[in-house]
Amino acid sequence: MPCAPGWHGTEESLTGLRACTPCEPGTLQPRAGETRCVACPPEGVDCSLQDRIEVLPGWYRPIATSAATANDDAYADADADDDVSADATTAANATSPLLTPVRCPRREGCLGGANESDGSCAEGHRGPLCGICREGYYHRERSCAR
Repeated sequence: MPCAPGWHGTEESLTGLRACTPCEPGTLQPRAGETRCVACPPEGVDCSLQDRIEVLPGWYRPIATSAATANDDAYADADADDDVSADATTAANATSPLLTPVRCPRREGCLGGANESDGSCAEGHRGPLCGICREGYYHRERSCAR
């Protein structure tokens, strides 16, 4: 039986017995059946939860099925832009099988939580880093308004 999220599997080398061990503090594993826990990102994630990834408000989590993460540098000028380019949202993440959350330039648009991509955007926001206003909304300072 695979280990539950928040736990990782071990195998005793002499006996071949398998066991599940909870993740150490500062690590997490949101998927069942994994053999190791991974380091919690240094910021943007509630690291007290070891069985799931919940980003903090003002942070964005790209879709976990892709092998990339949003590139924070690509959004340095996002406040001046009406649209945030989808092409600028990806960069290789070679340090972890989990995606690293990215601080949103329009922090009010990113609710945080366990949702990914547009599911974590506030009302009126959509797209990469919740940086695009939905139809019927306009940019107002650091958020989208009607």
